[in-house]
Amino acid sequence: MVAFTPSVWKAEGDKLNTAADEFYRGAHKVIIAERFTPESKSPIEAAMAAGDKRCYDQWHHLIANGFEALTDIASRMIGTGSDYEATEADATAAAERFW
Repeated sequence: MVAFTPSVWKAEGDKLNTAADEFYRGAHKVIIAERFTPESKSPIEAAMAAGDKRCYDQWHHLIANGFEALTDIASRMIGTGSDYEATEADATAAAERFW
């Protein structure tokens, strides 16, 4: 069985929050990118705009959903670690209750 230690659980939750932040900051260029808007009736520009439209929304949703999922899990990990640490006298009792 894997050992459950509340302080480690909280620390790993903090690391996951940091990873989520780095992921989101790394995607900054995608987040601030603007849609391509054709400036003429050129079929080439229309094709570029159509391709951009197919990618643009999906990337934004992927980044936002990934960030939310990571921070949600991190929050739960930190909360669980804090809860078990506050209610149990020692790590062994916390681990027994956790499992």
